[in-house]
Amino acid sequence: MSTLPRKTILESIRQKVWLIIVVIALSLLALVIDPSSLTNFSFQSKDILGKVNGTKISVNQFNEMLEVVSKNPQYQNFSKSILSNQAWEQLVQKTILQDKFENIGLEITDGLLYKYIAQDPQMQNNPEFSDGKGKFSLIKFESWLKEKQELAKTGNEEALQQVNNWNQTKKNLTDNLITNQYVGLISSGLTVNKNEVDFLKNDLQKKATINYVKIPYQEHLNKVGKITDEEIEEYIKQNKKQFKVKENRDLSYVFLQSEPTVSDVSMALQTMNGFLNGKIEKINSTGIIDTIQSFSSVKNDSLYVMTHSEQPFTSVYFSENQLPIELQSFVKSGGIGSISTAIKIQNAFVLSKIIDKRAITDSIEVSHILIGHSETAQKINSRSKAEASKLSF
Repeated sequence: MSTLPRKTILESIRQKVWLIIVVIALSLLALVIDPSSLTNFSFQSKDILGKVNGTKISVNQFNEMLEVVSKNPQYQNFSKSILSNQAWEQLVQKTILQDKFENIGLEITDGLLYKYIAQDPQMQNNPEFSDGKGKFSLIKFESWLKEKQELAKTGNEEALQQVNNWNQTKKNLTDNLITNQYVGLISSGLTVNKNEVDFLKNDLQKKATINYVKIPYQEHLNKVGKITDEEIEEYIKQNKKQFKVKENRDLSYVFLQSEPTVSDVSMALQTMNGFLNGKIEKINSTGIIDTIQSFSSVKNDSLYVMTHSEQPFTSVYFSENQLPIELQSFVKSGGIGSISTAIKIQNAFVLSKIIDKRAITDSIEVSHILIGHSETAQKINSRSKAEASKLSF
């Protein structure tokens, strides 16, 4: 890995601490922007999705990042909107940081990359890359990669897919390594100032010659006479602050648990039924009479919830197991637009409305039957391969 001298890098980072604030601000902005909506803007080319610091982000780049995020187990079962936001956020961070990597001369060499790969358990446990002693062999890996690259040139689809997978993996690993290195340099630059660097440098360069005499403690103890109780008491009197004991307190208290009364529960239920059926209420501070629509008749559910609910609105899809037990039967049997009655969940009353339902398949059940023949490694019958093939259809 080739880098600028450490001192120069740290000084460069300290002079541009504002960059961290900009990166955080852009990342937060990316959280509230739906990347799919950016296509509504008019760019010179339909292939350009947006710009970050003057760098164009193409649709292909976004789709590639979206595919990487979608395959990440951390984001399984998330909606497309959330996945898109995450993909766009990572593209913004990557684009901003890439300029800084180039400015300070950071890069990841193949040697450092392969050293990192050699520590990956999946690579260590792959027999194709083992040296025979259970350790990762770089020579075998490079030989395997070269072989796949040659096969890919001949049009072998499997080899081409393997090479493409490796290129994408290499790119992702390189981005992660260089980002971690840059963050480490930022941390060092923020916690160590120039004076501390100079002090540490001078301290390491200083040398001293010391002469000393060792007197064993036991030898010194034999020369000390017996210490009397009076001497101990006198020492304590002369050093009262060292032996001062903090005063203790004996406290008694009564715990009164605050719980809603029957009247409180009845009033809360009455309030919830008002949202269920609609109501007319008077605002005491202004005397204005306001009409509140029923939850079932409103068109803008999110605005209604944000206005009247103590909990924020969420548009995420939930599976049956992710819902409270009290709501599961209602959601399972209700149709789109159905409104539940006021249901008590723990210490709160809840009104629920089914806005949409969607079937999301996250697994499949597979069963198969193996038909053996005489050409297999373990011969269990005299059936020919052709006969076994006929039986399979």
